[in-house]
Amino acid sequence: LHGWTAGDSRISDWLRDHGEEPKWSAPAQVTTGSDGRFAFTFAPPPPFQFSLDLQRDGLGSLAGRWSTIAPGSTTDLGDIRMLPGVRITGRVVDQKEQPFAGETVSFTRADTPPDGIVGPEFGAYAVSGADGTFRADKSVLPGNYMVGTQKKPLRSPRTIQLVAERPSEEITIVLTEEDPTTMIAGRAVDAS
Repeated sequence: LHGWTAGDSRISDWLRDHGEEPKWSAPAQVTTGSDGRFAFTFAPPPPFQFSLDLQRDGLGSLAGRWSTIAPGSTTDLGDIRMLPGVRITGRVVDQKEQPFAGETVSFTRADTPPDGIVGPEFGAYAVSGADGTFRADKSVLPGNYMVGTQKKPLRSPRTIQLVAERPSEEITIVLTEEDPTTMIAGRAVDAS
């Protein structure tokens, strides 16, 4: 369970009335019992938002987010169904197909759950090793994912589709030296 400030206006309102930012004490990570149950007990600072991450090896990671949680309230999420996931592995290479080390690769899901609903996590990331290989930090649910890189522009693939029938997906990330600069231009005119 994570908590952090929920935007400038909410923290400004809090500071106006209280003078200093509230302290957040993150509860310890919890492992479910043999019956699958879990619980967090904490004091939610009013100007904070919260997220919950659920992970287990081989299953798709889930997450939920709350823009606010009322102090003294109880949020019962009921049964949360965890399904088999897909682990993304592969290697990062440059245009000449040489290994590229230290590149952060992200896999971002196109759809994420709305506020207050636990569903598929936004995605996963990995950092390529000396030989260019990587293994994503967690398994994700099947679906469509956008691929991104940090150090060098991405050539391919821009998107990947993960399916339940393949619990491990191996891909090659190809970087480019091309300048990714994009221009947006236009002309603003009045009504006439």
